[in-house]
Amino acid sequence: MFGRILGIIISIGIIIAGLSGNFVLIGTESSIALVVVGVIFLIIDIIQIVRYNKQQETANGDKPVVAEIKDKENVKNTSVKPETQPKVQTNHHTQIETKYYFKNIFGTDFSRFEVRENVAVTDIAGYANEKFQLYKTRPYQAYKAEWGNPYTFGLYQNDEVKALIMIGDGRKMCKNVKYLISKMYAKKCDIPYVTFWTEAPNEKDYVIMRVNKYLNNNI
Repeated sequence: MFGRILGIIISIGIIIAGLSGNFVLIGTESSIALVVVGVIFLIIDIIQIVRYNKQQETANGDKPVVAEIKDKENVKNTSVKPETQPKVQTNHHTQIETKYYFKNIFGTDFSRFEVRENVAVTDIAGYANEKFQLYKTRPYQAYKAEWGNPYTFGLYQNDEVKALIMIGDGRKMCKNVKYLISKMYAKKCDIPYVTFWTEAPNEKDYVIMRVNKYLNNNI
């Protein structure tokens, strides 16, 4: 919730900056454009808070029912590590909302890093053409780095990439050749490759914990 409130504050700041006339949107030289962007971000933040509150109300309302079912069926609780088996739920966030959500987390909780978006695989591995076995049923074959799907985010320190973040549909990331190429080139370059499925909850604490786990092995 703190991250969402911080997002609203940032959005309001953008709007105020645009209205002052002293700041403009990069690439447009327009204060009005900056205000529009701020309003869009503000709407997204408000929608996220409303959805979060509804989810909390629903969850609290379902607790007694769940407890009763567990008592009747004598269900045994099994401890599941969040980093190995995240709870999957239907995610109705748009691609823009999801990207902004993660960008906000990286900007606030990983402020020691420079956050770059849509990092091309060629930025990491150059125009390589390496042989990999991406599927068990296929032999090794050559895949060009330029065929890979761009990494959603890259975390940099002193112009050196420390981690690559890929956010997308879980099925695609596990089977689609473009995502597999990106994964293999990150591995070849010895750079942590962290994935998040858009259909999973991706709570803020989980995101921070998972990224730190990979970073601590690379810094």
